[in-house]
Amino acid sequence: MGQGRVAISIALLTIFFCMLGCGQQRTGLSKAQQPSAPPALAGGVFTLPTPAALLSSMNQPRGVSAAMLMRTGSDYVPGMAQRTTGHSDSSVSFSPAWSSASDDFDTVAYAIYNFNLEGVTESDTVKCHWWGTWIGYHESVWIGLSRWDQGRWEWYAGPESGTLELGALGSTPYAEPGTGDLFVAVVLVGTAEVYLQQVELNGKLPPEASLTADPLAGLAPLSVNFDASASMDPFGSIVKYEWDWDGTGDGPWDFDSGMTATASHLYFAPGTYEAWVRVTDGDGATDTASIELTATAENQPPAAALTADPLNGDVPLDVDFDASDSTDADGTIMKYEWDWDGAGAGPWDFDSGATSSVLHQYPDTGTYQAWVRVTDDDGATDTASVDVTVTNAQGDWWMFGRESTHNRLSPYIGAQTNNAKWSLLTGDAVYSSPAIGADGTVYIGSHDQQLRAVNQDGTLKWAFATGGRVYSSPAIGVDGTVYIGSDDGYLYALTDAADHAIQKWSYLTGGNVRSCPALDTAGVVYIRSEDHSLYAINPDGTQKWAYPTGSGGDSSPAIGTNGMVYVGCNDGKLYAINPDGTFNWAFTTGDMVTSSPAIDSDGTIYVGSYDKKLYAINADSTLKWSYTTGGLVPSSPAIDDDGTVYVGSSDGSLYAINSDSTLKWSFPTGSVAWTSSPAVDADSTVYVGSWDNKIYAINFDGSLKWSYPTGDTVRSSPAVAADGTVYVGSHDGKLYAFGPGAG
Repeated sequence: MGQGRVAISIALLTIFFCMLGCGQQRTGLSKAQQPSAPPALAGGVFTLPTPAALLSSMNQPRGVSAAMLMRTGSDYVPGMAQRTTGHSDSSVSFSPAWSSASDDFDTVAYAIYNFNLEGVTESDTVKCHWWGTWIGYHESVWIGLSRWDQGRWEWYAGPESGTLELGALGSTPYAEPGTGDLFVAVVLVGTAEVYLQQVELNGKLPPEASLTADPLAGLAPLSVNFDASASMDPFGSIVKYEWDWDGTGDGPWDFDSGMTATASHLYFAPGTYEAWVRVTDGDGATDTASIELTATAENQPPAAALTADPLNGDVPLDVDFDASDSTDADGTIMKYEWDWDGAGAGPWDFDSGATSSVLHQYPDTGTYQAWVRVTDDDGATDTASVDVTVTNAQGDWWMFGRESTHNRLSPYIGAQTNNAKWSLLTGDAVYSSPAIGADGTVYIGSHDQQLRAVNQDGTLKWAFATGGRVYSSPAIGVDGTVYIGSDDGYLYALTDAADHAIQKWSYLTGGNVRSCPALDTAGVVYIRSEDHSLYAINPDGTQKWAYPTGSGGDSSPAIGTNGMVYVGCNDGKLYAINPDGTFNWAFTTGDMVTSSPAIDSDGTIYVGSYDKKLYAINADSTLKWSYTTGGLVPSSPAIDDDGTVYVGSSDGSLYAINSDSTLKWSFPTGSVAWTSSPAVDADSTVYVGSWDNKIYAINFDGSLKWSYPTGDTVRSSPAVAADGTVYVGSHDGKLYAFGPGAG
């Protein structure tokens, strides 16, 4: 493109020009190399001025515009007047905008090019190639060669289109002494449009290859149409097209299409290819062009893989999910999306971007199907899932009354025979009722002042000593914390550490704590004390609130689904206390209420009284109905899924009362059945203890299923485990386990 000084041998030198905005590309002509006295053109019509003269003539009405004669360092910019029209990739357009209305040659465009003639022979020639519009009377094209020996330009008139060959150089002193530089001036006077294509030294312009392809990319097998028809030979014709479907441009050539400038090829395998064409003109000169193609395989979707650790555990359960084993055989996984419990179809709960692992906490019990969806760099997806089971460390029967509403109804079928699997002897009478952990551990208190943890096989796990008798029954929190009251006035919170108990905290009340703790969904513990107060204790052992009742009592609180706390009192009342510790209402019976209330699914509260009645009380404190037994009713009721209410009385009978207050049946035990509260299993078998020293199993129709004699009165209330084992304590100091197995 005519840049700087170009050292050449006898070989071909080709200079291309292209327009940049409204001017030509710069060429090299240093100030020191400029002829001192440029000659006049033939006829004296135009004199090529020095650069200084060109710059000074900018404001003259006639002459050459200097707008494009800006200087950078020692290089002069090729000059051209007023405007420039279109150009091709290998030519420069000269358009001095000659005015036909004037006989003056008022516009001139020129450019100066520099060659080095070192090693040039006498037979070497300079050629200029161009084509243009008609050149008329007022138009001319001139080529000047620098004559350094004479300090002038040697001018040659060019034809209107074609090639101007200037004579042999070797015998004429065109080169500047010492440097061997030749300067060629191309001057256009008043021409409408001329494209200067080539200024060359001793050679011919080779062909120019051009190549396009359609498509440039696609799925394999990829059929590509190649087109080299834009290739050109300025002064001849292209006679051969050769093709290399994937190479480096130096052959071998895969296909010769002769003079046909197009070809097609099918790329079967995925990959990136560089296709080449080689064009040959009539003189045997060649040129090449290439283009890059991409054939891709049909996208293979990614393969999702998911693991979770742990797969099960107690609530709240933190689970680490890991999808890092997911793969994409032909690309990259760009996105991981997560559904903590779903069907794999979204919506997706969390987008972790390109991060393949996440942590999620499950706050509630249940079995969850967690999913991951992976997306690759082509948008294809795959999913994987894993099941996570979140259990409750409380187990199913996790407090007195089974759960916080005290319905005492197990979803499992209990012992069908009186087979005693085992019994564990404590150090004193067992009034406390058992609670069962999720792992099957049985917790029970004893008058020997200890709370015991007993394995499912009847072996002792650990014992924790309090400072007083343990009438209270334990309760188990969702995190496995075991709560127990004692006659020493404390409520204890213990951690089961496998072979021993660790005391987390203790809370001191003002009296014996014989009632059984109840827990709400937030982990707040509610307990009655003989100091005549109902306490709400936070999970960290601090007091939330305390409500003063009218007197003391052994009634244990129950919690409704609305958070209302219900508890009986020796003043003959059932109290309803709001979750914030404020009074809601009180229902008055005819005598002491040591019975613990039970709450039905419709909100009805059932409670017994020393006035010999079982009461059904609406949630608004109004009486729904009452049923009179033949004795005191300190026993706590149990509620079957058909609405039947079971309760013991000091008259020695267990009563089954329909939800409309009518008697369904009554079963006579051998003595009072008033402190042991019944438990109901999934087939409506009722288990209850009696002061006749026996534990009874009674069928749904009121008939005896079985009984078992212990060594003393049974004041403890039975509990039914998930495996069907029925646990109950006795005043003989033992904890009994009934069900199939060792006896």
